[in-house]
Amino acid sequence: MLLTIQKACFCHSLGSCWKIKKEEFLQSPCLKKPCVTSKAKLRRTSKTKEQRPRGEAPFKDLFDPDRFFVREYCLEVEEKVQKEKKQLIVQQTDHYKVFVHWLKVHFSQLSVAWIHLKALRVFVESALRYGLPVRYQALLLQADRKQSKRLEDELASLFGYLDPTATAS
Repeated sequence: MLLTIQKACFCHSLGSCWKIKKEEFLQSPCLKKPCVTSKAKLRRTSKTKEQRPRGEAPFKDLFDPDRFFVREYCLEVEEKVQKEKKQLIVQQTDHYKVFVHWLKVHFSQLSVAWIHLKALRVFVESALRYGLPVRYQALLLQADRKQSKRLEDELASLFGYLDPTATAS
């Protein structure tokens, strides 16, 4: 944990306040370390403390009213990673529920939009790739399984000039 104290507060009237707060803080087991850095306006001291008991108030609440800035650092990286994973899993389940609900409500609209996009793709691809006029009429044929090969051959013979790569294969 880093405590950042304004030098004016440390040197003058709040100096005694700092000493009182420091002694309150030191009642719990911790290792004392001297000043880490001292600049023109700020002084930083470092305190290493074991895990805080459950009933104890956070350090920030102890030092905030007197304009002391407290930064707590947790060196247990694995716990942070586990906590982040749990938060991400919770967020994922929440988003998944909303997404599934949205899909159930709007499925018919999605399927109609998908079909329209497919039809638009066929139109644009035919007009650009094969050079068909813009006012052509598209046709969708579904033949019996027995006659599908015959229909493919017939269409290839009629419209093979539109796609020379199809006849080569």
